[in-house]
Amino acid sequence: MRRFNNLPKTKRMVVLVLVVYFVPTIVSAAFFLSSGTSALHSNKSFTNLLNGKVVEEAKSENIITVQISSDEEKDKRVIVQCDSKYARIIKSGDKVLVNKISGEQLATSSVQPQYVFYGFDRSTPMIFLVLIYILVIVLVAGFKGLRALVGLLFGLFVVLFFTIPSLFAGSNTLAVGLISSSFIMFVTLYAVHGFNMKTSVALLGTILGLLFTSLFGTLIIQIMHITGFDSDESLQLVQSYPSISLQAIVSCGIIISALGVLNDVTITQSSIVDELKNLNPSITGAQLFMRAMRVGKDHIASTIYTVAFAYIGSALPVIMWIYTFSDPVFVKITSETMVIDVVSIFISGVGLVLSIPLTTFVAAYTASGKTEAPVTFTA
Repeated sequence: MRRFNNLPKTKRMVVLVLVVYFVPTIVSAAFFLSSGTSALHSNKSFTNLLNGKVVEEAKSENIITVQISSDEEKDKRVIVQCDSKYARIIKSGDKVLVNKISGEQLATSSVQPQYVFYGFDRSTPMIFLVLIYILVIVLVAGFKGLRALVGLLFGLFVVLFFTIPSLFAGSNTLAVGLISSSFIMFVTLYAVHGFNMKTSVALLGTILGLLFTSLFGTLIIQIMHITGFDSDESLQLVQSYPSISLQAIVSCGIIISALGVLNDVTITQSSIVDELKNLNPSITGAQLFMRAMRVGKDHIASTIYTVAFAYIGSALPVIMWIYTFSDPVFVKITSETMVIDVVSIFISGVGLVLSIPLTTFVAAYTASGKTEAPVTFTA
């Protein structure tokens, strides 16, 4: 506490703002968790997945023969139905997942189960890819990279065990998105960059960017009548859980998707201001802001390209499919299939651009106080 009282007024304000923000955030998170997630467990689909290897490819019909490797029916050969789009690419020796469906589940009098192709078994190459990913990060970034991976795992934990259950429970999606994002950023930023004022400024800048993104995104989604019915999975979700609002979930998704770019630019701007202040302790707040914004403008340009082309690359098959239509270009990009991702790019871009001057201003304002030893917030 004595350490906090010795801080300059500008730095105390940053700490107090974060405390005022996170106290009700923690209370709200506890309330959402206590609301229960019984709806999540009341409507689960019937899946009994078995691992297997293809021993006979599809010929005239969309049927393959698979030798089961799961303990439940190990070495048993079964006839598996598959969609025509998969039948032509499945080869002997491919590892696959098979869904065993009983006659009771099919609502028929048949006592024999049916086996349906569920997908390729990608577990082994995926584990190999994850290990390469971890190895490269640790070799290049060292202990800091390892801490970043811990932050990433925490973020996935929050999404899986707080965000999704809260959405199923019918909680306010805007609040759920903000709370989830705030907790992820709090742990990730401090775990990777340390418990210091530079990180606190970046966290505050990220929160300001998230607040704007959430409000602006919700408004745009309402104005543009974005429904969220952009895929078969969305339709199946609503059929299984009629009380869910896909439009609200899209809003939550946009908030979470903005995390990456916001975190990138806010910590960079805060670090630039901190470094400029260390190099020239007599520099004024206005000079800090102007010099840091020169770098910030370059960062804006490069990050906008990153966000846009990351989407274009991942959505290339969809873009090609829509390209074949004879509709005008503007009609194509505002179709239900593309509009969610397009809107996400623009909303995240606006939040990104505004968060840079906001974070730079807070960092310059904080650093303009009298020079102090590095702040660690210890008791």
